[in-house]
Amino acid sequence: MSADGGDAVELETVEENDLVYLEDDEGTWTLDVTAPDSDGPWPLIVVIPPQFPSGTVAPRLAERGAVVVQGSAWAPEAAWTSDPNPHLYGVMDRAACIVSWAQAHAGDYGADPEVTTIIGYSGGAMAATWVGLGLADDTGCDEPIAHLPVALVPGESQFLFHHQRWDPAFESGDPEPTATLDCLLNPERWNVSPDLRVGLWSATNPIAETRPIANPPAADSWIWLRDAATPVVDDLAAVGAFDDEAITWHDNALLMEQRLQSVGIDVRNDVYDIGHAYATPVYDLIFAVQPDDG
Repeated sequence: MSADGGDAVELETVEENDLVYLEDDEGTWTLDVTAPDSDGPWPLIVVIPPQFPSGTVAPRLAERGAVVVQGSAWAPEAAWTSDPNPHLYGVMDRAACIVSWAQAHAGDYGADPEVTTIIGYSGGAMAATWVGLGLADDTGCDEPIAHLPVALVPGESQFLFHHQRWDPAFESGDPEPTATLDCLLNPERWNVSPDLRVGLWSATNPIAETRPIANPPAADSWIWLRDAATPVVDDLAAVGAFDDEAITWHDNALLMEQRLQSVGIDVRNDVYDIGHAYATPVYDLIFAVQPDDG
C-alpha cells in the first residue's frame, strides 16, 4: 500500500547516515534518514529502535512513500546490561529527541512534520509509546517536539511489566505511580492529538516473555501491586488475560487497547504469524493507520 492508500509502488530512495540528533553527557547520538527520491510532501515516520538495533526498516517504508528517520540508539548499553537494571524512564526521554530532530528537519527531505507517525517494537515500543502518548520530557533536546503525532504503532510491548527495567516496583512492592508504568496505562497523563490513530501488534511466535499469574489472581500477587493508580486486575480479567495463567505480550496489547478506547482513540490491534521483528504485515499496518488524507 502506498502512502495514499493505493497499490504498492516501490519508489527510488536516498539515504543520509550517522546524523547527530543529540550530544549529552552519555555520548553522541545519531540517526539515519531514508527518503523517496522525488518531491513530497511525504508523511514522516520516526523509528525508535529496540534494545539491540540490527538492520533497518527504513527502505521498506520509504519506498512506499514516506520519509523515515531511524534512530541508532537511545539508551547506553549499561542501561540494558547492568544487574539490577536501572529505571529507564529518564533515558526514554532521549527518544523524544529523535522525534524533535525529525520534525525540525522534515522539510529538508520533503516530509510534512504535521503528519508524524512514531513506531517501535520490543524495547523500542516502550520508548515510542512514551513519546507518542506525550509523556516524554523534550527539554533536553535541541528542539522541542513541534507537532503531536497523528499515528503511533508500537509492537511486542510489555506495557504492564518487563523484567525490572521498566517498573522496579514489581520487585520492591512499593509502587510509585508517577514513576512507573502507570504513566503508560493512565490516559489522564497522556497528551495526544484528538485525531491520533494507534496500531498495536503482537506476534504468534515471540521470544519467550510471560509473567505467571493465577486465575483469579491472589490478593498478594504482583498484579495487585500495580493497582494503585490503574485498576488493571478487573480490566485484564475482562479481556481474558488470566485464562492461560500468564500475562503475555498480547495481553499487554489488549490492556492498552482498552485504555486507548476508553478515551475515544481510534485503535487497531492485530496479531500476526511472524516472529519478534518487523515484517510485511507490520509495514501494512503502519500505512493503514495514516490519516485518510496522509
